[in-house]
Amino acid sequence: MAGCAHVKRAEKQDPEDIWNRAWSSFKTEDQPFSAQGKITYDSPKLTQSLNFVWRQEGSRHIRIDISGFFGIGLASACISGETAWLNVPLKSLYINGTISGVDSMAEKAAGIGIERLLEVMQGRPPLETGQYSIAQDADKFFLFIFTKRDTNITYRLDQQNARIVDYKRDIAGKPEYSISYGDWRPFNNSFRPHAVEVFSYRDQTGLRIKFSSMAAEQAFTNDVWEQPMPRRVSGDE
Repeated sequence: MAGCAHVKRAEKQDPEDIWNRAWSSFKTEDQPFSAQGKITYDSPKLTQSLNFVWRQEGSRHIRIDISGFFGIGLASACISGETAWLNVPLKSLYINGTISGVDSMAEKAAGIGIERLLEVMQGRPPLETGQYSIAQDADKFFLFIFTKRDTNITYRLDQQNARIVDYKRDIAGKPEYSISYGDWRPFNNSFRPHAVEVFSYRDQTGLRIKFSSMAAEQAFTNDVWEQPMPRRVSGDE
């Protein structure tokens, strides 16, 4: 990791050690697990809360299903091996292909790719590299600040638990995008946040994710990773 300029240090705490501990806590979930919770989308024109179910087995088999009232399926996305698929039944959208291709379509439709969304939900904001400086705020949280031209990326870390609590991107001195994490709990071989908030200052839109449960599972059947296609109505050619 590149060298850094130290602005302020806490007593007997090494900032780089806390940084490395925070990122090394993310481990591949080899044991199958499922999780449930709510996703709330908030914008100046609309506030909507939806339910989600997340299933994962290893790092290359991940599926998330989003439903509305009465369990009506609204969207499903899945990474299966080297391919991915995305279903949005209400829009008659059923796509599949390479992970990068489906990710690009998802980002155009929803503003965030499937892989990035799943990483964010696990407590992993985008990872920057290169030169950075270190400071502390009034609450003695470490601030790791990356500056690239007119862009500042700041990570706020809880030094007691070596956990990322905030990620913020500023452009030309104006906030553009932020991610906040809370309610970290141990799960399997790592830690997971049970509360995640994503906010776009430009659009004044936010996404709040609240996990209600996480549980280890037995191996999932293969059909979990297969893309469900629309049923043909009787009489269709």
